[in-house]
Amino acid sequence: MAPTTQQIDQACEYMLSLYDDSVHMCAESDDQGTHWLLQAEEEFHDLPLTYQNVFWVYSDNLFAYRALEPWRPTYSQVIKAEVERLIGIVGQPGMFEVVVGRDIPRYDRIGDATNHLYSSTNEKFVAYRRHDKLVYLIPERYADTCCYVALDYFFAGKRDKALEWFFKAAMMWNGKGMYDYASQLDGFYANYKMGLLLFTKKVLGAELSTADAIETKLWTMQNPATGGMTSLADSDGIQIGSGNIETTSLTLITYNQTFITELQSSRYYCTVDEVKKMLSLTGSDWDELILKLIKVVTKGIDAKWGQSFLVNDVESAKYYNTSGGKVQLIDTLRSLTSVKIDTGMDGGFATTLVENTDFTLGPENSTPKKWVQLLPNGQLEKFSTQTRSLEVTGVWGYESIPEQVQVVCAKNAARLFKRKDTAYARALASPEFGGFSVYDGFDNDDRLLMKGLGRRKAILYP
Repeated sequence: MAPTTQQIDQACEYMLSLYDDSVHMCAESDDQGTHWLLQAEEEFHDLPLTYQNVFWVYSDNLFAYRALEPWRPTYSQVIKAEVERLIGIVGQPGMFEVVVGRDIPRYDRIGDATNHLYSSTNEKFVAYRRHDKLVYLIPERYADTCCYVALDYFFAGKRDKALEWFFKAAMMWNGKGMYDYASQLDGFYANYKMGLLLFTKKVLGAELSTADAIETKLWTMQNPATGGMTSLADSDGIQIGSGNIETTSLTLITYNQTFITELQSSRYYCTVDEVKKMLSLTGSDWDELILKLIKVVTKGIDAKWGQSFLVNDVESAKYYNTSGGKVQLIDTLRSLTSVKIDTGMDGGFATTLVENTDFTLGPENSTPKKWVQLLPNGQLEKFSTQTRSLEVTGVWGYESIPEQVQVVCAKNAARLFKRKDTAYARALASPEFGGFSVYDGFDNDDRLLMKGLGRRKAILYP
């Protein structure tokens, strides 16, 4: 059951009751007990910590600014500015950032967490929790990590894989809470995991028969006295203890529809708002249809031009059948790690070529690169004609979606939207002009805009 406007307003007011104007963030909780950090990393042991004077950059405030965005936009913007400033200093968290649409570095290889103190001023402590240990979690054990991995796969364009991980989390619902490995060990439920599951469901557009029951249960965790979402429930699913910012934020963020639409659009080459601007549309009545049109146009662009133009920050290797000449075409390469040759024809790629000694990348003086060119005095006189003989490792694609791609996507999504007003006719006629055909597919303007983009037919083993 969806919450009332009053419930949402009370949750927002709870968050603002913990906001500190000198720190520009929300404190962790209204809990009056002993802070758990006093038994965590040694650097915290002798500090006068309370739940009201510890301010987490992430996860708490990274989630909080998006949670408050529709209802308390001024506070949201202040918190966002401070969180992003601090992330610029201390780095990304290694897991939590996927909730706001950023990549986790290693998909389902998530390091265990360490807690760090950033600053201490007037007994107000700014901390952050980063998943940076080389000891890795087993993500399928936990409902929250399953959701984080699901979101990461979704933003990488792998929806089937995302749904697989989402349903791993969903299967942990037992009518009382998310009964995962942590709940089995601790004997209680962490309520934020229900909020995270519902948020993930909405971003993925997944169907879940238990969603209403989970939503209803989650809102029974709201403390009527404070408005905050209680962080824990006992083994019977009854709320215990106090609320906190993380649970309240992950509860509210599910109802930030503008943000969710933005996240869904991030997998595509233009946004719903850009298409609506082309069409002079206002309101949200057509948003769902426009998003579907953007999706199919994005896929059409990929198929027509032979590659994805989405931004990818993950390093990977690609393998090529070499041409037998001095120049080998490769996919669009943003940054290079290594070039190797399989001289032994055993799949070992034991010979590493050195950039600017054995080869150069082309074109010169511009990025991305699209070919490898051998140099006269290098290890190789020419490439072999061997199958799968060249390995190129690096980060592929573009630093940002090319503007031409964005324009072509928005233009064609708008055109498809307008076709509903023509009864999807392919031929039209008028007394003045006679008969003429409606152009199907990408037109000459699109081809002109996209000139020089796309994959050349060079790869056999993507």
